Amino acid sequence: MPSRLLAWISLMTVILATLASFQGAPTSAAATLADEGADPANSGWLATFRSADGKHTDTRRDRFVALYVPVKSAAAPGIPPGRFSVTWEGYLNLEFKGEYFFTATGKGKLRVTVNGAEALAAEGDLSKTPGKSLEFKRGDNALVVRYESPAEGDAEVQLRWASEEFRPEPIPLKQVSHKPTAALEVAQNLRKGRELAATRRCFACHQAEVTQWVKEGGMPELETDTPSLADIGSRLTPGWMARWLQDPVALRPTATMPRPFPDAAKGIDAELDPRARDLAAYLATLGKPGDAGKAPTDEAVEAGQRLFHRLGCISCHLAPGRDNFEDEHGRIPLRDVGAKYVPVALEAFLRQPDKHYSWIRMPNFQLSAAEAAHLAAYLRSVKPREAFPEKLEGANVANGKKLAESAGCVQCHLVGDRKATLPHAKAAKWETLKGHECKGVEFRLADDEQVALKTLLAGDRTAMRRDTPAEFATRQLVAMRCGSCHKRDGAEDLWTKLKEENDALVADLEPTEDDKSAKWSTEQNRPPLTWVGEKLRPEWTTAILAGKLDYKPRPFLKARMPAFPRRSALLAHGLAAEHGVAPVSPPETKVDEKLADVGQMLSAKSKWGCVGCHQVGSKEAVGVFEAPGVNFNLVRERLRGEYFQRWLWAPQR
Repeated sequence: MPSRLLAWISLMTVILATLASFQGAPTSAAATLADEGADPANSGWLATFRSADGKHTDTRRDRFVALYVPVKSAAAPGIPPGRFSVTWEGYLNLEFKGEYFFTATGKGKLRVTVNGAEALAAEGDLSKTPGKSLEFKRGDNALVVRYESPAEGDAEVQLRWASEEFRPEPIPLKQVSHKPTAALEVAQNLRKGRELAATRRCFACHQAEVTQWVKEGGMPELETDTPSLADIGSRLTPGWMARWLQDPVALRPTATMPRPFPDAAKGIDAELDPRARDLAAYLATLGKPGDAGKAPTDEAVEAGQRLFHRLGCISCHLAPGRDNFEDEHGRIPLRDVGAKYVPVALEAFLRQPDKHYSWIRMPNFQLSAAEAAHLAAYLRSVKPREAFPEKLEGANVANGKKLAESAGCVQCHLVGDRKATLPHAKAAKWETLKGHECKGVEFRLADDEQVALKTLLAGDRTAMRRDTPAEFATRQLVAMRCGSCHKRDGAEDLWTKLKEENDALVADLEPTEDDKSAKWSTEQNRPPLTWVGEKLRPEWTTAILAGKLDYKPRPFLKARMPAFPRRSALLAHGLAAEHGVAPVSPPETKVDEKLADVGQMLSAKSKWGCVGCHQVGSKEAVGVFEAPGVNFNLVRERLRGEYFQRWLWAPQR
């Protein structure tokens, strides 16, 4: 091994030991690379899974050659739990030819070929077998990776490549592509059909043992709840509820709630249907009358406007003053919020969005009472459309109560003190369904959604009973619009794309003292999510997603990381599994105190000068020129050790 390489290894070891000494030792990890863009259509690997007996197969697109499958769990929805094999196929595109080699970690049996030549063959502890150095040609290089799970224990594998110029790291997504196949198209439709069946709550009406399915490893979304209507009259106005019940899409173009009265007139200006009026009048009787509160002051409205801008609400919502609801980004309009919520109820919702709906997509920003009041004032400052009657004249409350039963509300919602009912005895069994049409309601499914449900109903439905944490995370990153605030695989986050629109919200407002006295002037980019599953310890990821941290890792960011309590642990485990990482960090290793002392000297007094940008405990950084780095005392708590070592070797990669 070259002497220069040995010197670098020694230095990295010393610095790592130093940071470990602050709060214990960091643990092992998996990779890092430049966060560059990828073609979303055919990027990534074509992964084909097979059960050990060869009777079951499944296909999907993977970002990396990596997986972690606990024993007795399914590796993919289409194959049962037990031993399995998976073959990843892809084309590695290089701008120049060069020599590279592969390494792997994990357990099982692995074989890698490049353009037909064997590059790595390992069995057992995969890390003990080095790969062969091969010359890769300019352009596309055909890679085939075959993995077989071990006879006992969890299945885990992470493939990395390396050269004389860089240490082992995952192959970047932008450089890998695959050829779509008919099997992949069917599998993608099956997955979309599964997600629709779960999130549209098909099993609220069709008999199925969904609770048991989840216990056995099925999709967590099968337990998706719906907004509670227990005290809805104290939270939402009768006029808004009537319009929503008549045509949800007229109020929110992306609404997924079915129309309970399919033959009612559509559109915000349509004549109000008597059934929608009666049902809304009944719902308005549930709960004590809400408090109208005080009219918002100009100061409160302005403070809320600034908060809306600062939190990046624009990346998921259209600003309340926008009349045109057509939006290519699928954002939810806020024009009619003033007509929807009882004023005080809006403040309560902003402080705890999941109180009445645990699976809600709206995250919890942990707003203070004052912040919620200011934000609510801004949202209410714009006059709603003139379609929401203040009173429902002539409404028949008794008929509305009957409609809550006959229109199917009680199948999905907690109504009053009555819990949502299980499918009644006459409901069609899941196994007997032969189409996607539903009688009595209108789901407004897009063409591709109809194809997906038909594919599911025509295929192997046992896949509904199986899922993987990695696939759950993939679905949730889309469903929760994580790309609104964070880059991933080089794709620009929506908040950044909408900077001009967002800045226009406060362009006419005078800068505040807080704006003028900003300690650091820097770009306000949120951390990218490309490597988050292997970068962060799963326990820490769970904590930040649950909103349980009492500090902000990057205090200079004006943005605020919201909480997703219901999904936190599931999402953290899924992000880790996608990178081949276990959901629980291994035991800590003992710190070499001598190396820690040397590392402290290097970080404080040498040309590395780490403490110039990084705070250490309560000791402030001494030479910040843009923005401070994350406090060194948080390294052990946040980062996985191997990832951190690669970061030190080449942060720009």
